[in-house]
Parts: sequence; structure tokens; C-alpha cells
Amino acid sequence: MRFLFATLSLGLVCAAAEADVWKWVDANGITHFVDIDTPIFTWTDEIGEIHYSDTRDHEDAIPVELIWVSDGTLDEIKIASNESESGDAHPDETREESDKRKDADAYYCKRATQIYESYVNAPR
Repeated sequence: MRFLFATLSLGLVCAAAEADVWKWVDANGITHFVDIDTPIFTWTDEIGEIHYSDTRDHEDAIPVELIWVSDGTLDEIKIASNESESGDAHPDETREESDKRKDADAYYCKRATQIYESYVNAPR
């Protein structure tokens, strides 16, 4: 019985160590990372101040969009985002992989724009 309890306790500790990490962007464009999928609400009061809460404290409160980032830990994500000069770093991505991904993104964005413009400018 003690073995079963110890095994279950160890499993819960390990499960708590690895959790999903979510991000959200506030009204000032600052990216925040959280390790729980609890709704976060925002509203602007009468004097223009922006408020955030994990409960719907105000009648005008709306939920912010939480975007799944990783199934690692919050500390790993913060370290990765601090090492990167841009906010679009991917966890476990090397500098070369990041450069290749950014080049590919730029190419496909340019190509998609060219295709779109060809449709817009096509004869009717």
C-alpha cells in the first residue's frame, strides 16, 4: 500500500512539473506567459485605465485570448524568450533553425502577396 501511495505521489509531482504554457498579449502589446489555462479578463474603467483579473470583476470585462505555446515549464519559456531578441522564438530552436524559419516565412509571405496581387489585378 505504501508503495502504491509513493508511486502515485511521485507521478503527481512529475505531472505538475511538466505543464502546458500559454501566452497572452496585453493592451500595451506586452506578451505574458502563464502556466495555467485559467481565463484572464480585461476591461477599461471610466477614466481609461486598463485592468486585468482572473475573475469577471466588472460588467464590461472580456476574456483575453490564451495561445498555447509549449508543454514545457514556465521557466523554460521565460529563459528562451529572454535569450531571443524577438518575441517569436520557438522553444528548443537553435539560432540556425530560427534563421531558416524566418527566411521561409518571409519567402512564403512575399509569394502569397504576389499571388494575391495577381488575382486582384487579373482581367475580369
